[in-house]
Amino acid sequence: MASIQPRFIFRGDAVGAAGRLVRNARGEAVNQIVPVLAASSLPVIGGISEAKAENCTVPMPGGDQPFLCVGLAATSAMSEGDGLDKDHTTTVKCSVEKVQILNRLTLDSIKVSIVSRHPPEEEVARIAPDIAELTGLKLDGHELAVSFDLKTFQRNPTKQALVDYYAKTASFREKSGWRVSADSPKRLRPPEFKGIIFATVVTSIKWVGEPLPGVEICGNVVRWPGVGTIYLGELLISKHSRRLTMFRMEIGGNMETLRTAPKMTAKALKLAAARAPEADQGGGEVVLGETQTNGTTIP
Repeated sequence: MASIQPRFIFRGDAVGAAGRLVRNARGEAVNQIVPVLAASSLPVIGGISEAKAENCTVPMPGGDQPFLCVGLAATSAMSEGDGLDKDHTTTVKCSVEKVQILNRLTLDSIKVSIVSRHPPEEEVARIAPDIAELTGLKLDGHELAVSFDLKTFQRNPTKQALVDYYAKTASFREKSGWRVSADSPKRLRPPEFKGIIFATVVTSIKWVGEPLPGVEICGNVVRWPGVGTIYLGELLISKHSRRLTMFRMEIGGNMETLRTAPKMTAKALKLAAARAPEADQGGGEVVLGETQTNGTTIP
């Protein structure tokens, strides 16, 4: 094999919207992939990638109501920097507008951007969210206001910097440890799962006006009995990459349980659907506004 020449490996990806259905509104098992809307992705040499999708509707199999409607989704990924003696910068952006899910949830807009800067003299890139906005999120017409904090991750743009900040900042551990999945302020290091820190850029979720009865808000998670669970502002942090997902929804229960549905017999599936309050909504997942970037030099 020829010797490996030093070079920088770019990466930047964005998704406007995507999803999967594993159960329809009648409780029947399906396996329908919702095509990714407005996907942008950079090659290893960098460059510019842009995509747009407008007025997209995905029907619910076996039903007459739409599963997912998106008015506009637009993404871009762009790299800067040539030569190993310069900073390599990758900027990934995404915007999504006029979303409707199951005729139960509506969302006006999402805007998100993440930036990676890799100085040539440093081992890892400095990666931080640059924009995170979500407006007009309504559950059965009841609106939620979502607040975000990007400064914590902008001031600590590497995984190690965040780990060090968490260890030395007692006030953050006590008030915001939940934002990096910590279960106790006595823990001096955020928990990791296969080298990944599960964090969130969300600081609070509050009702605007009357709350929707039965809905529970816990950190960046909204649990909606009979419909599903919504996760907002999820940030996955590893040594060389960060992925920010602004909106993720598990419809009709936990997806690990739902994925077993295609393996069930028709009789067992109908019985489970009849007993489940979520059955009339179907089952599946939706993702809106996802960005990811990393970059590293080789060898």
